[in-house]
Amino acid sequence: MTLSPKFLYLSELGTGNGDGWQLSQYEIAAVLAYTYTGTAPDSTLIDLAEEEALSDPNVRYAQAKRLLNTPAASEYLNQFFISLLQILPERLSDKGTLPENIAAAMWDELRLLMPEIILKDKGGLRELYSPGYTFVNKALAVHYGIEASGLDDGMSKVGSQIYGGLINMGAFYATVSEENNTHPIFRARILRENLLCYDLGTPIDFNSEGLRAPKIASTREFWTAVNGPDAANGDCWGCHKYMNDIGFAVDVFGDDGKHREEETRLIDGQEYVYTLLTDGMLNSIDGKNIPITGLTGGSGLAAAYGNSNQAAFCLGEQYLKFTRGGVKNREDIVYLKAVYDRSEQIVEMFAAQARLPSFINRN
Repeated sequence: MTLSPKFLYLSELGTGNGDGWQLSQYEIAAVLAYTYTGTAPDSTLIDLAEEEALSDPNVRYAQAKRLLNTPAASEYLNQFFISLLQILPERLSDKGTLPENIAAAMWDELRLLMPEIILKDKGGLRELYSPGYTFVNKALAVHYGIEASGLDDGMSKVGSQIYGGLINMGAFYATVSEENNTHPIFRARILRENLLCYDLGTPIDFNSEGLRAPKIASTREFWTAVNGPDAANGDCWGCHKYMNDIGFAVDVFGDDGKHREEETRLIDGQEYVYTLLTDGMLNSIDGKNIPITGLTGGSGLAAAYGNSNQAAFCLGEQYLKFTRGGVKNREDIVYLKAVYDRSEQIVEMFAAQARLPSFINRN
């Protein structure tokens, strides 16, 4: 048994149907299970396979909805968003500037928040980016500056306009930061490429000749001087115009995952305090350039993402890549986006994948 390829690989051999091949009933059962729960099919799927019922897209859709209501689906959904934001749990727990109990609570916040928004509340993109709540325990609430009365060591759902949402989580910002360095451009590249599917390509070789970077400056002043529109090395702005202002908007989260209004920079052993300037321009989203005023609020970055057709289309594309390893037919993404437009529910978009002909056919 252990020498069989089927012991290691998800079987997709199927039977020929002229243009390619269609998965067998048991293979469809396996694909459904691994797509939505990341594990093997249960007895219900096996029974449907025995009845040869899984060729029916409506049956597959009903099973997708059923599977998405299981605990395994919540855990697997988290794996999708963890990969999307490139959050490394070991990076979070090993971060020397973050107490172990705070790192663990941030990880729990992430694991509880995404299933709550998508699977329980059946939210759409606006809720994904600005749900109005998050999960904290007493220690994390104190760390974040949230009212902690009535909280204990267990995680509780609390209202918050600052924390919560896909790009308002301490776990993401703490993971991609170093001590005294929030890496705003690196953060912005992740949020631009992975959440808007805007490929920035390979960075060009940096030529430091003529660089006029101020030694004593805020993070925004430094990066604007290095790669802004008027930087001496002007080649950088062609890509950085799509990243810089995103990075400055999310710089309100420090390297410890806490929201802040000021930054403290240590330069030659001396501390300099700067007020964070977070307004800017979100270039090329839905074919437009949109002014943003920081991260949260009605005109903030989170709201712009939550109301974006491009962000919705990208979410469908990334979900197909995560569950299938790639996208061979762009019409599949168009279909998922149309489902989302009708329902305004992310869970409906995800479940609708099971209806696609490409779900059971290979070429």
